[in-house]
Amino acid sequence: MYSRSSTSSFRRSLGLGAFVFALAWGAVEAAGLPRTGFFGGRALAEKFVRLEAMERAGPVEVLIVGPSYVDQGFDAGRFGAASGTRAFNMGVSGTDMYFQSILLRDMLLLERAPNAVLWALRDEVLTRSNINRQYLASTAVRWATGPVGRWAFTLGQHLPQYHRRRAMDWLRECSPWLRRMTWEAARGDERAALRAWMEPLDEFGRTELAARTRQERVAERDASERNDDDDDDDDGGGAESAAGTTRFMSQDYSIDLATAEAHVRETLRLLRARGIAVWFFFTPYYESVIARHTKHAELVLTGQNEAYFHWLAGLCAESGAPLIDLRYCAEISGEPRYFFDTRHLNAPGAAPLGELLGELYSGKRPALRSRPRAPTGSRCPPPSPRASRRRCTCASADGTTRAGRHRRTRAARRWCWSERSNLANTCSRSTAPPRSTRSNGTSSWSLRRRSDW
Repeated sequence: MYSRSSTSSFRRSLGLGAFVFALAWGAVEAAGLPRTGFFGGRALAEKFVRLEAMERAGPVEVLIVGPSYVDQGFDAGRFGAASGTRAFNMGVSGTDMYFQSILLRDMLLLERAPNAVLWALRDEVLTRSNINRQYLASTAVRWATGPVGRWAFTLGQHLPQYHRRRAMDWLRECSPWLRRMTWEAARGDERAALRAWMEPLDEFGRTELAARTRQERVAERDASERNDDDDDDDDGGGAESAAGTTRFMSQDYSIDLATAEAHVRETLRLLRARGIAVWFFFTPYYESVIARHTKHAELVLTGQNEAYFHWLAGLCAESGAPLIDLRYCAEISGEPRYFFDTRHLNAPGAAPLGELLGELYSGKRPALRSRPRAPTGSRCPPPSPRASRRRCTCASADGTTRAGRHRRTRAARRWCWSERSNLANTCSRSTAPPRSTRSNGTSSWSLRRRSDW
């Protein structure tokens, strides 16, 4: 039999322990530390922390989602300044359209109603990166897509077990000096695991890379690391964690293509039903990628991605979403200082891309459409060294736009086809056009005469 004094002492100890635990839990929540255990990776967890911090000052009007192309290469601050909106970059390195669709529909839009979503694309729907699998297997995805859905995701991320860390990680969280010291002393996979700590986010969600170019990053590694890095050209400039860095690819996809495409289609239907505009876009590549005898040229000429682009064109026509193709952008693609590698922009390149899309979004820069042709190309003519050139923004007939340069001589006048949509008709100085309708019924086209570009 326990005495009354021992029972009361146990209750006091239990109450004191509960009070200390609640105090510590409240302090961790107030500190805004990323919930890595809940989201499956530090990069995604830190994105949500920064998004919540930005929303304290007001709602976010434009969300940008996509893979590493926007995670490190899109400046949402410059976009917001050019468009007059509050924008946040939710791009996550190593992810595919399927995960981004889940991120949008089941996580970001549960308690948010932005005016628009800008969705950056890769050249395929799915990816085999292990970090994508890691995110899909996370508690956040499992609870957000489960039967309880919204309530489980909203409440679950605040549970104390998802703030659990190793003792060394707590020290890194509290001491930037220790974080830098362990980073400089680490090698191999250990260094890759710490990269997410050394590449923080800016206030608008863009990952700030520790190196400006891939050559600078490779120069910091051992010879063994350099061999591993040669294969990392397509899925991300920033790595995530040792178990899920985008350098390590699995042999097969995490889900079948038909399921992923159906999920994306349903997400677009729900976005349209809620009145949220969607813009698809491709980010700029360095001009050498577009040259002859490259992998990109081979894919285009042999039609290996033809099925994907036809699916994408049909998706845009069905949802009414414009597709902005900036893979060759004359303002960006010819500048080596803008690129981390041939397909990823760095911090200097993220600024002009954000500003360009901000001007297109706000209508400050007209988006001109070219004559109808196959959906995989654009009518933007190649630059000529002999003709004087001025910047403009062009688009292909399936609704894609791309920034390029039209050749212009002194007496020449150019004719452009422009689609009557929310992205076109921003040319205030154009003459009243005759109207012609495309046979597939997806949009009407107008012949516009432009004498001063």
